[in-house]
Amino acid sequence: MIMNQSKKNPNQNQSLKIREPYQSIILNLSKNIDIASEQFSKTGDEGYAWQYMRLKEELCELKEFIKQKERKSQDVPETFLNSN
Repeated sequence: MIMNQSKKNPNQNQSLKIREPYQSIILNLSKNIDIASEQFSKTGDEGYAWQYMRLKEELCELKEFIKQKERKSQDVPETFLNSN
C-alpha cells in the first residue's frame, strides 16, 4: 500500500512550507556568490572577495533562521533549539 506523503511525514511537509518562500532568495544568493567568486578569480579585485564573504554570511544567516523556524514549528523543546 502506498501512503500519501502528507500522511507519511507531517514534519517534512511543515518544513517545506517554511522553506518555500525563501527558495528564490537562496537561489539568488547562491548565484551571486558564484559570480563574485568567479570574478575574484579572474580579476583578483578585493571588492569581489568582500562581496563573496558578505553574501556567504548572509546565506548562512538565512539558512540558520529557517532552521530555527522549523525547530519551533515542530515543538522542539527550548533546550534543543541551539543544538546543531
